[in-house]
Amino acid sequence: MADAFERAAVRSFDRAVLRSFIRNTRLRSCADLREGPAIFDGRALTSPVCGIVAACYLLRVDATLRDGSARHKVISGMEPFEVSDGQGRILVEPKHALLALARQYQQGGDDQPATSTEVLRLLRGEGAHWVSEITSFTWRESFLEPGERCLVCGSLKVLSYAEGQHRGETVFRPRLVAPERLPLVIADQSREEVLDALLSAEQRMPEG
Repeated sequence: MADAFERAAVRSFDRAVLRSFIRNTRLRSCADLREGPAIFDGRALTSPVCGIVAACYLLRVDATLRDGSARHKVISGMEPFEVSDGQGRILVEPKHALLALARQYQQGGDDQPATSTEVLRLLRGEGAHWVSEITSFTWRESFLEPGERCLVCGSLKVLSYAEGQHRGETVFRPRLVAPERLPLVIADQSREEVLDALLSAEQRMPEG
């Protein structure tokens, strides 16, 4: 399953694999799952289209080209944040993460000049060579905001004294990181909701 999930992390995801991954959170390579509000310590992103302060954002653009074919592109951004699970605060380091964000979002299309220019600029920056062929497009930007309840599934790690010194850290906080050969999963829904939502989620379909 690790090999299949690793392939999925490169381009998109396989819903069946992700569903199984979250459901079986006690796999040998995935140590923990935590739920609670997202807490920011001055390190946050601004989502590129809507300008929302967030730890993570996910932008999907669906476009129609001149020849009638369809293309889409997914652009994401992430910064470290903490999740408070009722027992303490755990640092989340979202490198190599899969985002399942559906609760907070904004959307629009090419008929909105205020955002369409920025969307096209982002597509060019991401190497979407078909931008000049677009005749119409829609976009949807999802984000994880401060205080929003989230679910994080990954490996729980505490730095050793030597590692903490190397990173300049005097307090060795527990942190959730990507398990070996697997991505971290960050969702803005409960565990049960995520399992159902992944069946119809549109944010991370394979790119065309």
